[in-house]
Parts: sequence; structure tokens; C-alpha cells
Amino acid sequence: MSRFTLVVSASLMAMSMAQAASRWQQQRTVGHAPFARAQPVSGTVSPNQEPRVLPNTPPSAAAAQPAVDDLAQRLAIEPARIEVIRAEAVTWPDGSMGCPQPGMRYMQRLVNGTFIQLRVGDVLYNYHGGGNRPPALCRSKDEVTPEML
Repeated sequence: MSRFTLVVSASLMAMSMAQAASRWQQQRTVGHAPFARAQPVSGTVSPNQEPRVLPNTPPSAAAAQPAVDDLAQRLAIEPARIEVIRAEAVTWPDGSMGCPQPGMRYMQRLVNGTFIQLRVGDVLYNYHGGGNRPPALCRSKDEVTPEML
């Protein structure tokens, strides 16, 4: 490559970088760049605004019923013998919904779901659900519970 080609290439690169920097600066001041000033999100309050309380809607006991019915069928017992310890809304960190299975791959995005813990005698049973999948009994050795999130 000749010296002339190197000088021209360097000049074009410098002009291109200067133009990109100028566009970035313009976008930043207009607010279109990904680094623009953050806007308030739901749940934040400006000084002249009333706070907006968002209702916390934990799963009801009725939401645990499919898990209770499943466990009763698995153990061949009456559903009345199953105690619902807790049923709560959870945001799972990925598509495994806290119950990863060996050799499986999961989408890497947050999943709104539920965690249901049932007890029969002294034994606890954890059910995980999310997205449009109903709660399922988790038997994974790598189970993630809400306390771990």
C-alpha cells in the first residue's frame, strides 16, 4: 500500500469519526440516543405530583389449586390433606422459571410467574409456573427459590 493511500484512508477515517461524534452529540442533546437522560418511570414521584400506589396482586389461594390438584393426584390423596404454605408472584430470571433441567437451554429474559409451596405431612413440594405455563412440580437439583433471587 502506498503512502498516499494510507494518508487518504486515515483522513477519511478521521472525517467519518468526526461526523459520527457530531451526530452522537446532536442525538444526545435532543434525547434520542440510548444514553439520553432517563425519564421517570411508574412509581417515581416528582415534587408536584401525587404518589401513585400500584396494587400488589399476589396469587390467591385459588391460583394454587392446579398445583394442589396435581399433587393430590401424584400422591393419590385427598386435596384437603395438602396445605398451601405460600403462593407468590415471582419474576424468574430466565425461561427455566427457577427449575432448570439438565441438558436444556432456556431463553434469557425475565419471566413473570408464580412460586407455590405445598406441604403434606413433613414434606414440602415446590411448584414453579410462569408465562402461559401452569405451575409444575420442580424436581431439579438446581432449583431456584424466591429467596435466592
